[in-house]
Amino acid sequence: MEKEYAVIVRRDQNISDVEADIIASTGSGPIPNRSVEVANPRIGSTRITHFMLTDEEANELSTDPRILAVEIPPDQRDDIEIGLNSRQAGNYWRGTFNSANDLNWGLRRCIDATNQYGTSTTISGDYLYTLTGAGVDIVIQDSGIQPGHPEWEDENGVTRLVQHDWYGVSGIAGTQNANHYRDRDGHGTHCAGIAAGKTYGWAKHATIYSQKLAGLELIGATDGTGIPVADAFDSIRLWHNNKVSGKPTVVNMSWGYFSRYLGITGGRYRGVDWTGSSKVSSYGMTGAFDGVGYRHPIRIASVDADVEELIEAGVTVCIAAGNGYHKIATASDPDY
Repeated sequence: MEKEYAVIVRRDQNISDVEADIIASTGSGPIPNRSVEVANPRIGSTRITHFMLTDEEANELSTDPRILAVEIPPDQRDDIEIGLNSRQAGNYWRGTFNSANDLNWGLRRCIDATNQYGTSTTISGDYLYTLTGAGVDIVIQDSGIQPGHPEWEDENGVTRLVQHDWYGVSGIAGTQNANHYRDRDGHGTHCAGIAAGKTYGWAKHATIYSQKLAGLELIGATDGTGIPVADAFDSIRLWHNNKVSGKPTVVNMSWGYFSRYLGITGGRYRGVDWTGSSKVSSYGMTGAFDGVGYRHPIRIASVDADVEELIEAGVTVCIAAGNGYHKIATASDPDY
């Protein structure tokens, strides 16, 4: 039975060449017996196209040296999440009234090489800065943004939040939900305030955009007001490339994907085999048990490729790191 698969080519390849082989009705391509249907052409990407394939065809196609991965599209996964899996205790206290000591503790902290707070809840001295984010477009790719929040206003009381149709501004096919611009979770509004709020944020004069992702609309559920992940990446890349203003684009992505491990029987750590049925944190197994298994972050090849294409297009990308409290190692690391 056929189902939708995302085919991602390597960075030195172009998806159009592979696509021509896959959809060819003759027997010359990697799937020689039929012409394959394109499920999503991904017009904003040069490395990804979605095809209708059988599981066997997907496995065979993944062996093609031009291809990085063949996987279920991110929009059809149910393991997307906002990364809030660990707790940090400290003196990050803010008082009832907005006095000088009640401002975002991080603003003052970021201009010191060392932590000047110590065990105090306040710190003396001013937060001195010159950069305000003026002339920069910030996209919060998250659970949405509360549109009427006063933190988005400029000094004249005019909102800096632009509510545009991502399909309309990019030219990709699709319909944006009428309730795209709301936040029933709160995380997107929280991130927007840190990035660009007029009182507590860094980029106090930046223009703010919201891109609500399907699967992040509200905690533990979806309501259909977000846009698919693939459409989100394609639309933001095309919108950025088509901007006549030439303003830089920054995208904040405080989300990711997860998996679990359970039924541990052992493993191999630093070249030594071990056996056991318990999580061993000293071996890097630091996932939190969520009632089903030990939860840990995972990489999605198509999302990695989309992020790389954004960066290559000149977009500055900020991603969540460390929220899952899990050790990350590269292939050359002794802990890999």
